[in-house]
Amino acid sequence: MATPQPKHNLPAEQAYNIAPQTYLRIPGLIFDPVPILIPYPHRAALNFLKPSRFKLDLSWEEYYDLLQPFDDVAYKLTDVFEHCLDELKYSVPDPAPIHAPTSASEDNAEEDEAEIETGTEMKTEMKTESHMKTETETNNKTEMKTETETETKPEADKTAENPHPPQKTDWKAFFERVLENLGHKAHEFGLGGEDVMWIAFLYTRAYDNTPKFIRARDRKYYRKANIHYLHDLLGDWQMLMRQKRLRWQVVFFDIFGKQ
Repeated sequence: MATPQPKHNLPAEQAYNIAPQTYLRIPGLIFDPVPILIPYPHRAALNFLKPSRFKLDLSWEEYYDLLQPFDDVAYKLTDVFEHCLDELKYSVPDPAPIHAPTSASEDNAEEDEAEIETGTEMKTEMKTESHMKTETETNNKTEMKTETETETKPEADKTAENPHPPQKTDWKAFFERVLENLGHKAHEFGLGGEDVMWIAFLYTRAYDNTPKFIRARDRKYYRKANIHYLHDLLGDWQMLMRQKRLRWQVVFFDIFGKQ
């Protein structure tokens, strides 16, 4: 029977995959039930987030009793999401307003009312029939002419009505800008744009998957400044994405699903 290798003798990726990442599981959020929240290709993100003043192999309950390790992780996460919010607010254009088309029932009702009014006028004002007929024919000719002009309107004119159609957001460039705004601290850990994306993905998903009552359940206990602030930022991030008519599943699929 082969003797298990000591952890320090294992290949780097294998050693990484057996090291706990419990300190990433911020209270009030539900994460996937997997041991590795940040995979090996994005290990720079883990090095960036891990608390430096505490042991890294404690149980979640031990971290929860201490609470400070979670707060140290949240401190770095607040930096990430502050810059994500700024980029989303100022570099991603607002969606075009939606104009609800007039329903067919409303159009039919208007036509019925017009027909009733016309019929009544024709019965009560027979003396002006010839004048009304002439006027109706003139109006019909005018309407037909207008419709013909509309149908033959050049395509160039239609393009001119919307000269700047909305452009698809380059999310890789988006998170590269977030990385630059994080400054030298992020670069010290070798953090790249895709590592920042993974951090944003991990906590966006956790926040969205957590029912409101769980997010609020222990709020009084973990009223550490950074943990509390992180929850607020994640809520603002989710709300702003909705206002921009973005779905986080689509955003992160565009990044990771096409690799």
